[in-house]
Amino acid sequence: MKQATLLLATALGFLLTGCNENKAPRYDVQPIALAGGLATIFQITDNEQNTVYLYNAEKDHLVLSGKFSLSEVGKAKIQMEKTAESNEQ
Repeated sequence: MKQATLLLATALGFLLTGCNENKAPRYDVQPIALAGGLATIFQITDNEQNTVYLYNAEKDHLVLSGKFSLSEVGKAKIQMEKTAESNEQ
């Protein structure tokens, strides 16, 4: 499971960040390990849309759990938009 998650994170980072040295990449990918590595969340930032997407790592896929706008950063409270799939769990 850990090797598959690491491989997925590496592939996502490579595919989404690109390698244009004159411009910031469209996407930034940050894996976040929780509970001593028992759970992994991927934070994917869309720099063009100023949106952060949070994905839960499942066995062989990622499930979108929510998103929020970076235009909200600095406010006392940021509302995260949850997805229908995250509400089912």
